Amino acid sequence: MVEIVAESKQNESSETETETKKLKVGLIMPISNTEGYPVGHWGDVRKIIEEALSEFKDYKVEVNMVSEAEDSTLIQKTIIQRIYSDDIVIVDVSSKNPNVMFELGVRLAFDRPFILLKDDSTDYVFDISSIYHINYPRDLRYKDIVDMKNQLKLKLDATYRKSLKEESMYLKDFGTFKVANLQSTELPMMDYLQKIGSTSRF
Repeated sequence: MVEIVAESKQNESSETETETKKLKVGLIMPISNTEGYPVGHWGDVRKIIEEALSEFKDYKVEVNMVSEAEDSTLIQKTIIQRIYSDDIVIVDVSSKNPNVMFELGVRLAFDRPFILLKDDSTDYVFDISSIYHINYPRDLRYKDIVDMKNQLKLKLDATYRKSLKEESMYLKDFGTFKVANLQSTELPMMDYLQKIGSTSRF
């Protein structure tokens, strides 16, 4: 009887570990104040996204802007690396911010999973209009935002599960392509320090 209980606890433990898989979610969205939007609007949208994803029970979700990094490094390098490596990227195309559209294009080129958000005052962009968007009210009305948060959780779960099964997420619908990869190289610590030292002289 004791052995059965112990085995049951082990199974429960392994199931818990599976259910709480760590999921890295990148955010691509406007940051600076935008004409026609209240001051601090994008910070409020980010909080809504973070609140929605914090309610996940199946995943331990870590949400960060793709421009944020733990170490001090070239910001463009950080952005491209995170656009490539994050499990899922959430892209808010509201206001059609040029930087957002560029970074979305990079993610699409890598054929990695992403979710599109758009407020109800922004028109669809022709080239991505066929990809599903989650819409939300620009004035961030509470009731509609609750619906949007629920949609976001469902979409993130479905999109991530789909990405684990399919080799191509989007590009297969447009033709046959060879997807770009970012090459990574492991260096011994001494070699790394010597390389940093040599580049810091210039």
